[in-house]
Amino acid sequence: MRFAQHLSSHLTPEWRKNYIRYDELKKMIYRMVGESAAKPAEKGNEEDADRKQVHVDAALEEQFFRDIQQQLNGIDSFYHAREAELAHHLRELEGEVDVLMAMLANKRTQNLRSSKRKRESLKLALSEYYLNLALLQNYQQLNHTGFRKILKKFDKLARSKRGGRFHKEVVCKSTFWVSKQIDDLILQTETIMIDKLEDGQRRKAMNRLRVPPLESRSQRSHWVTLRAGLFMGIILVSVIVVGVGVFYRPSDSWDNLTPILRGLRVGFIVTIWFYAFAINTYGWRRGGVNNVLIFEFDPRNFLNFVQLFEVASLLGVFLFIGLFLFVFSYWLGIPGWVGPLVMFGLLFLAFVLPLPLLYSRSRIWLGKELVRVILAPFFAVTFSDFWIADQFNSLAVVFLDIEFFLCFMFYGLHSPGSAIQCGSVTYGLRSVVAALPAWFRFAQCLRRYRDTRLWFPHLVNAGKYSTSFFVIFFSSLAAGLRGEEQYLLSIECLM
Repeated sequence: MRFAQHLSSHLTPEWRKNYIRYDELKKMIYRMVGESAAKPAEKGNEEDADRKQVHVDAALEEQFFRDIQQQLNGIDSFYHAREAELAHHLRELEGEVDVLMAMLANKRTQNLRSSKRKRESLKLALSEYYLNLALLQNYQQLNHTGFRKILKKFDKLARSKRGGRFHKEVVCKSTFWVSKQIDDLILQTETIMIDKLEDGQRRKAMNRLRVPPLESRSQRSHWVTLRAGLFMGIILVSVIVVGVGVFYRPSDSWDNLTPILRGLRVGFIVTIWFYAFAINTYGWRRGGVNNVLIFEFDPRNFLNFVQLFEVASLLGVFLFIGLFLFVFSYWLGIPGWVGPLVMFGLLFLAFVLPLPLLYSRSRIWLGKELVRVILAPFFAVTFSDFWIADQFNSLAVVFLDIEFFLCFMFYGLHSPGSAIQCGSVTYGLRSVVAALPAWFRFAQCLRRYRDTRLWFPHLVNAGKYSTSFFVIFFSSLAAGLRGEEQYLLSIECLM
C-alpha cells in the first residue's frame, strides 16, 4: 500500500486538515524535476538513471521546502495544543478519581450505589481518554513517517541530499517529534486505572484500556466490503426475480394483501433506515464529526459506515426472502403470510443469535439501549438513549405495522374481514402501541428533569410529547363513537 493510501485510511477524521499534505508535496516534486525524471527507471537501466543529470527548478525547490516548513509549523502547533489539552484533562480526571477514593475510604458514605456508578463512569472516561492519547501518538508517528518519506522521495528524484539533511536537522528536532509527554501521560493513565480503579488488577485494567491496532481494522474492512457487495448483488437479482413473479402471477390469486404488505413494510423501512444511517455515518466521518464520542459508543467496538452498509444489505436480503416467498407462494403451494413471517423470524434470529457472529457486541449494546429506552423512568438518560427514542417516534408506523401483522396472525387467520378488525380500536391495543414512541420520550424528559432539576427544556419537551397522547386518545374515541374504520389511516397520518 502506498503511503498516501495508508495515511488516508489511518488518520483521525476530525483532524484531517492538520496532517501533512503528502499528495500536494509529491506533485510539487514531480513538477520540480520534470516528467522524465519522475518516471521510474526501466529494469536494467538503474545505473544509467543514476548517472543521468536531473534539472531541478530552483524556484520550485525553495517553494517546496517553504511549504514543508509551513506544514511542519502547523503540525507542531496542533500537536502542542492537543498535548496540553490532554495533560489538563488528565489532571481533572485524576482529581475526580481522588475524590472518589476519599469517598470510598469514608465508611460513612451513604450512597454506595452512586459511588459505584461514579466509578464506572470514571473507568469509561479514562478509557476514552486513553484512546485519545493513542490517536495523538498515531498522529505523531504518521506525520513523522510522511515527512521522512516525502524528503526521501525528493532526494531520490532530485539527486540531492538536502532532503536528508532537512529531516535530520529540522524534522527530527521539531516539537511534535521530540516531545515525550505523550508517553508519560499514557503511563500515568495506566497507573491510575490499575492502582485506583481496578484495585491493582493489571490485566483487567489493560483490557479496558486496550486500543485495537488500526491495521487489523483496516484489513477486516476488505472482507466487510466484499460481504456488503455480495448482499447488494443478491438484492439486485432478487428485485428482477420478484418483479418477474409479480408480472406472471394471476391477478385473482392475491389474498390478504393488506396485512402481508404491512408486515413486509416493516422490513423495508428498517432496511432503508440502516442505509440512511450508514450514509450519515460516512458524511460525519468525511466532515470530521466524532460520532463515536457523541453517541457514547465503545471506541474499541463500533460499526463504521462500511459495516453499517453490510448490516443494511443483510436486512435487505431478509426482506427479499420474505418478498420471494410471498410472491411465489402461489406456485410453491404455501400461504402468502409465510413470507413476512419468515422475514420477521430472520430479523429476530439475527438480533438474538447467542454466537459471536453478526457483530455480537454491537447487538448486545443495542439490546441494552432498547431496555434503557423501554424502562426510561428508571435509568439516567444518555444521548444515545433519547436519540433512539426520537428515532422510534419517526418510525411509529413500524410499531403499528408490527401490531397489525401480529393481530392478523393470532386473530385474523381465523376470522373474515380481519384487516378491518385489526385496524380498528375495538380491542384497544392499537391505541396503546401508537402511544408507545411518545411515551418513551415523555418518560425520558421527566427523568432528565428529576436528575437536573431544570424545567427548561425538559418539562417543556415532556409537554410537547404529551400532546401525542391527546391526539391518539381523541382519535380513538372519535373512531369508536362514529363506528368508522379509518383509525389506521388517521393515526398513521397524525404520527
